[in-house]
Amino acid sequence: MAGVARSDDVRRQNRRTLLSAIREGGAMSRTEICAAVGLSPATVSAISTTLLASGVLREVPGNGGKQGRGRPQVLLETNPSAGSVIALSLSVKGLETALVDYSGRTLGQRSKRVHALDMDASQFLGCIEAELRNILAQDGKNVPLQHITMGIQGVTNSSVGRLLWSPIMREREVDFQRALSDAFGVPVTIDNDCNLMAEALRWSQDFPFHEDFATLLLGDGIGMGLYLGGTRFHGSKSSAGEFGHMVFEPFGRTCRCGARGCIEAYAGDYAIIGAARPNLREQAIRGDLAPDILSQVSDAAQGGEPAALDAYRTAGLAIGSGLASLFSIIDPLPIAFVGDGSEALDLMLPTIREVLATTAVRNFSSDLESLSFPDDKKLVLDGCRMTSLQHLDDLFSYETSAGKIMENTE
Repeated sequence: MAGVARSDDVRRQNRRTLLSAIREGGAMSRTEICAAVGLSPATVSAISTTLLASGVLREVPGNGGKQGRGRPQVLLETNPSAGSVIALSLSVKGLETALVDYSGRTLGQRSKRVHALDMDASQFLGCIEAELRNILAQDGKNVPLQHITMGIQGVTNSSVGRLLWSPIMREREVDFQRALSDAFGVPVTIDNDCNLMAEALRWSQDFPFHEDFATLLLGDGIGMGLYLGGTRFHGSKSSAGEFGHMVFEPFGRTCRCGARGCIEAYAGDYAIIGAARPNLREQAIRGDLAPDILSQVSDAAQGGEPAALDAYRTAGLAIGSGLASLFSIIDPLPIAFVGDGSEALDLMLPTIREVLATTAVRNFSSDLESLSFPDDKKLVLDGCRMTSLQHLDDLFSYETSAGKIMENTE
C-alpha cells in the first residue's frame, strides 16, 4: 500500500509540475513541456491525455493556426471552462472584485466604495456577498466557480481564514472564510493584501526578483509581503510581515491600530498629511480627506515647504529604521515599494539610505535595490488571482478531483 501511495504522490506531483509550467509559460507543445520540466515524453503524454480527457487542458493549433510543412504543431493550454475564481480586495478604498477563468482571463471586474466602519460584520459580509453574486450573475454564467481568494488590508490568520484586525472595520476576529465558503460552496483563501502583492510580483514577467524580495506598501497603511527562498512567508498565527507595526519610537505617536510608536504612525499617508497639515490630522486618520490631499503635500515638499519636507523626512527615518532591523535579521534583499506613497519615494529614499548607512547593514546601504509600483489595487487582485489559480492547479492534479471537471462543465 505504501508503494501505491508513493506512486500516486509522484503522479500528482508530475501533473502539478506540468500545470505549473503551462501556467507560467502559456500554451506549450509536449516537446517544450518535456524540456521545461524534465519529464520524459511518455510521462508528459500520459499526463496530458488524462488532463485533456478531464477537461483541465485543451489542445490548440500552434503557429497561429497556419498550416506549414510537415505535421502541424499542437499546443496544450489550460482550458478556460474548467472553472472560474474570484479575486477580492478589501481596503479603506472599498471593494475591488474580479472574476477570472482557469486560463487567467478576466471575465468581469467591479469596484464599489463601501464605508465598512459604519457597518457591523454581518452587514459588511452581506454587502460582499451581494457584490460577488452580482458579478457571477453578469459574467460567470457559463463557468463554474471553484475558488475565492480575498486580500484584506489588516492582520489575518490565513490558516483559519480569519480577519484579526483591520482599519476598514470596527469588529475583530471576523470569520470571512467560513461565511463566504458557506455562501458559495467553494474553498476560500484569506490573506493580508501585502502578501498578495508579493505573490503578484512573483509571477510578473517585468519583475526581476523571484526568490528573495519584499513588497513594502506605502499608502494609507504601511505593510510588507515577503518572499524568502522562493516561498511566500506567513506567520503561524497571523499574516506576519506587519512591518508598519514594528516600533519606531517607543511610547511615541498613537497608531491607528491602537498601539504607540508604530512605523505606520509616522510613515502612513495619514501620518504624513497630519504632520504637514496638523489641522487635517483627525480627518486624515479617519480617511475623510479628498484623494488629492497627499499629492498636494508631496508637491509642497518638492517645492521646499519645511513642514512637508520634515513630514517626509520623518517617514524616511521610520521606514529606514524598520528596514535596518529587518536586514539585520534576514540580510538585505530587494524592495518593491508599492502604493500611491511610492510616487513620493524620492522624498524619502535619501533618508532611508542615510539611516541604513549608520547601522550594522551600512555596507549594503548604497546597494539597496528598489523598484516602484504605485498601483497597489491591481497587484492585490493579481495576487488573489494567482493564489486561486494555483489552488485549482493543485486540485486538478488529483485524478479524482480532475475527473469532476467534465461533470461540472457538461
